[in-house]
Amino acid sequence: MMSSPLRSYYLQQMGIQTWVERQTGKEKALASLRQQADCSLLSSGNPDAKLMLIGREPVGGKAALLLTRMLSSIGIDEKDVFIASSDSTELMARQVALIAPQVLLILGEGEYDPQTRPCLNSFHPEHLLKHPKDKKSAFRDLLTLKALLA
Repeated sequence: MMSSPLRSYYLQQMGIQTWVERQTGKEKALASLRQQADCSLLSSGNPDAKLMLIGREPVGGKAALLLTRMLSSIGIDEKDVFIASSDSTELMARQVALIAPQVLLILGEGEYDPQTRPCLNSFHPEHLLKHPKDKKSAFRDLLTLKALLA
């Protein structure tokens, strides 16, 4: 198989434009923020989301499945959410400012100065897997979240 630079050269000589992935300004800024981080900064999702979920611990495995089901129970698709986790309050604040969501949902322990947007604390899905009795309270939080997004 032909090397990538050689292939690009031949395509260019034939007048064929090659496809280049383009990032939005927010996506570039998020990538830069991740590179600058000297601690863990995990994030994924829609950078133009109205809802941003933040927490100190990442959401994965069964907890991620539970979170997806919880959000879908109030009509929110995971494609319409941005999720971030970091142990650095400063990095988290910079990421929230960059995404500029309508509402913040804090998963688990942690505080965040809401400044200009509504902010709601709820249980981390990992906690709910270990303590199912708290799911009722978490569902009430989801209903509050739904009202804030309306």
